[in-house]
Amino acid sequence: MTMNRIFQWLPALAAIVVLFTAGPLFWSRDFGNYLFAFFIYIPALLFVLVGLLFWAFFEKQPKRRHSILATIAAIIASSAVVFAGEKYLGDRIAFTFWYPFHHQLVEKFSGKDAIIITWDSWGMAGMENDSYLVSNPSDTISSTDAATRWAHGHRFDCEIVDVQRMRRSLYILTTYNCPLQ
Repeated sequence: MTMNRIFQWLPALAAIVVLFTAGPLFWSRDFGNYLFAFFIYIPALLFVLVGLLFWAFFEKQPKRRHSILATIAAIIASSAVVFAGEKYLGDRIAFTFWYPFHHQLVEKFSGKDAIIITWDSWGMAGMENDSYLVSNPSDTISSTDAATRWAHGHRFDCEIVDVQRMRRSLYILTTYNCPLQ
């Protein structure tokens, strides 16, 4: 592979590397990943960006300079996608991969209002969040108020702080300091 071909694919490769490393790292709820991300990953990414910027400044060939600048733009854009999508993309991507392997479990709950599984849990020292994959055949809990009413109707005295609709009649509900099970 010639050097010009490598430069041609550099922006796409950089974007893919950032998406596949930063995505799981920043969407994880693990405290160790949080520390690694903010004290190692982000400084390393900034170091790479500054290095690429200097390289672009001193590069003599215009095609290579444009490729390096495109790589910088790709890294910044893919980082923005990861950071902006942290709240919604993480669970949606996880559900997309989880569902094909667990659809039989979900089918057991079709037609029932029920908690299927504990989806996630994070936090510490009295500031815990718990999220659950729930079945709601009437498909009526798309807002936090409606989901809180749904929880109260099932004798759970919890306020729902977030609701994500994964597909028809399947939701991820998140509580704060109040487990549903």
